[in-house]
Amino acid sequence: MKKGLVWILVGLVILILPAALLSGYQTIGPNYQWNYEVHSHILNAYYANSPELMISELNSCEEGMRNLGLTAELYGAWLPWEQTPDIRMDYQYNHIDAIINRTKAVIEWRNQTYTKNGTAPETLGDVYNEKMDNLRGFLVEDGWSDWISYRAFFVHGYLWLVIWNDIVSWGVYLVGFIILVVGLVSLKKGFSGFRKKGSP
Repeated sequence: MKKGLVWILVGLVILILPAALLSGYQTIGPNYQWNYEVHSHILNAYYANSPELMISELNSCEEGMRNLGLTAELYGAWLPWEQTPDIRMDYQYNHIDAIINRTKAVIEWRNQTYTKNGTAPETLGDVYNEKMDNLRGFLVEDGWSDWISYRAFFVHGYLWLVIWNDIVSWGVYLVGFIILVVGLVSLKKGFSGFRKKGSP
């Protein structure tokens, strides 16, 4: 019975400890770094109440990507057969630039549409809000617009974490689960033997 408890404890340690340690490390380490330099600006752009602020935040987002060393030729994948043009950093930059250009078009439309004293028909205000919502939609279309930079940052700065999350962790958790099951079976047998010894 004691042996079963030991196996159970070992299994739980294998299942919980690596996940907890690496999750904590990612949160205060690389995840924070990427969020600070890149994703926080995407969030700010999404919640911006003016196209000028949105453009400023998107420019800061691109600057943050460059601060992290994410050059145009880098891929957001580490396996050779996954390194395709749609997951390359040059596509990431082009995508953000396209949203910036769309935002500039909204500014141009607003400046041409609204009168010089700042008044305009109420319906134009509705159209303006709709255009801003469309811009926000581009930022979250098929996921947040900075997702390639997230993968590229980890692949080229923390590849060991990517390999752990994609492959190694599954093997470790499988071993921990098997050990846990062995411990439970052993514990069950121990209880059965204890009952037999104690029966009249």
